[in-house]
Amino acid sequence: DEYDIASHHIDLCVDGVDCKLEENRSDALWRGKQFEIQCLKAGQTKIFHGSLKISSQVTPYSRLAIQAEILLEELRHNNLNEANLSAPKVIPVQIRQLEVSSEPTYVPSQENHVVLVSCASTTKEQFNAWSDLLTHRLGLNIEYYSVSIYGSLDPDFKYANGGIELAQAFMGKLVIVLDSPFSPLDKSVSKMEPSRMIPNGSQSQTSGYDKSTRWLLAGSSDDAVKQALLAHFTAPPNVTNYDSLPAFKKALAKERNEGRVSDEHICEFVIRVNYEQDSKNLWSEDKVIIDKEAEAVKKFLEKIDPLRQYVVEPRYKKRMDNGIVCNLLVVRRGYCRTANTTNVLKKVIPPRQNDGNAVFAVVGSLPLDTLYLLIANAVSTKDELLLDIALDTFTQHLLWEVANVLDGNLNMHNTEDLNAVFPTLGAIAVSSKLKQMAGGTGEDGRDALSKLLARLECVANSRDLNPRSRPLSSRHAVRKLLLKMVATLEKDWAEIISKEERLKEVQRVEVEVLKHLRNKYGYPTFVKSASRWRKGLLYVCSYRNRDKYREGIELCGPTIRLCEMETLEYTEKSRAIEPSKTITTEGNCRFMRQQAQDQKDMASQLLKSIKDTRDRDLVGHAYL
Repeated sequence: DEYDIASHHIDLCVDGVDCKLEENRSDALWRGKQFEIQCLKAGQTKIFHGSLKISSQVTPYSRLAIQAEILLEELRHNNLNEANLSAPKVIPVQIRQLEVSSEPTYVPSQENHVVLVSCASTTKEQFNAWSDLLTHRLGLNIEYYSVSIYGSLDPDFKYANGGIELAQAFMGKLVIVLDSPFSPLDKSVSKMEPSRMIPNGSQSQTSGYDKSTRWLLAGSSDDAVKQALLAHFTAPPNVTNYDSLPAFKKALAKERNEGRVSDEHICEFVIRVNYEQDSKNLWSEDKVIIDKEAEAVKKFLEKIDPLRQYVVEPRYKKRMDNGIVCNLLVVRRGYCRTANTTNVLKKVIPPRQNDGNAVFAVVGSLPLDTLYLLIANAVSTKDELLLDIALDTFTQHLLWEVANVLDGNLNMHNTEDLNAVFPTLGAIAVSSKLKQMAGGTGEDGRDALSKLLARLECVANSRDLNPRSRPLSSRHAVRKLLLKMVATLEKDWAEIISKEERLKEVQRVEVEVLKHLRNKYGYPTFVKSASRWRKGLLYVCSYRNRDKYREGIELCGPTIRLCEMETLEYTEKSRAIEPSKTITTEGNCRFMRQQAQDQKDMASQLLKSIKDTRDRDLVGHAYL
């Protein structure tokens, strides 16, 4: 079963001789095609040249093995009579086996929705399982890209002479990386995961890919996740200098007052630490003071900015451009959870079509434009489970956006561009695809659109956004803005939705949320405290809701956003997790930066090695 390519799909030619497998002898010793070497003198070399072609009918990740054997015949004395000669005795002295795997050629198209990235270690079972899930269950168009063929995931890489760059080819698509380690064609690298060949990480802030490109890393190792999290260390930052800690804190407060987060690049803040300094102060005393300041900055950032990843680096007695020696705190702002473009599915096996976690992993990682298509596919195929998952995903997205605003203490009173603050609602409001879907699929499409509007209304009317004791709170401001956007959407969709179906869905969801909260917290349930209602709504709209998704078979694990992977709390799926804040020494920071650079250099060297090997060995075009 390991080698499943039939002989009639294989064309092997060695030194101009066609090696027809069906004509070869099946004898244990003389199996295969024989080439006789009459005499090989000391120091002499005999080279055989061959070519292997595989039929285009062979499916991806089918395998075959070619075995070469050297048989040595025992020496015979020339004076022996032929009558005294027995059958020649031969001894196998060398056996080598070459395993060959068929891999698909990359053929990009703007009509495709998903790029499935694989490598030489991908099995046929894995490949077929993901392909079936994406095409048959979700109705998405796929294109296939093998890193063991093309050797790179650099956004500037051109996969063919005259072809477009990967950054353009992947634009607006979900890139699913099957992250099984493989053995690349490079002696210095024994194993390599495909995701580690993305030189600048997969997050849009550093990757070089368009922010419409989304990533799902399936089966990534801890080392691969760590590399992805450290990728921001090699990004050239936008540096801002502050003369004091109060000036730095004032700048952060100004950001929050703008009411939105716009992290498009990595930032670095260099803060000068001022304190009463005695000329007799020892270096050790300076170090203690600066370390305390670093700890205070870390705690301050944990309190006021849970949206971003930070690294605080103390630098002792650094000489400035004006010649003054002072102590510094270098605060590097890494990835932001509002700009997260990468999800990680760590526990993964070949998914079945009814594996709910795998479906949620894909649907939750898709760009919003493709989510509209899933609703249309679910309506046209009358797939109620897929429709529920698509609607739940929209609900989850909006809940996370509300959590970002509230956790980040963003001031909503000065916000003008609401679509940037709540991109899910903004994208739905300007989309013409949903209207076309509702108009072209009859009553089923109308009901689906009514349910979608009901889900958005449930988020806007979350009871914990309306605390009576704090009528001027940020939660009230968020609720007011959400209701305004939902009302505009309801007015725009008045002719294509069913009011009865919308109210029915709102009531159904609210009953389920109350039921879950009472089971968890008891009765009476204080739904307006903290964020209990939104947590309950998130549970009801997730695959953890077994009352809804009891028919699914859970095989894969949960999907976590990359920016939350550093914390041990990432298994808590009922709330957003803040990216880590850490303090590191200058030496450790240099080490992490060097680690990220080494991985980047390794990916570059690997591309060169694969390209040189394939150019030298003339590997075929369509299949390897």
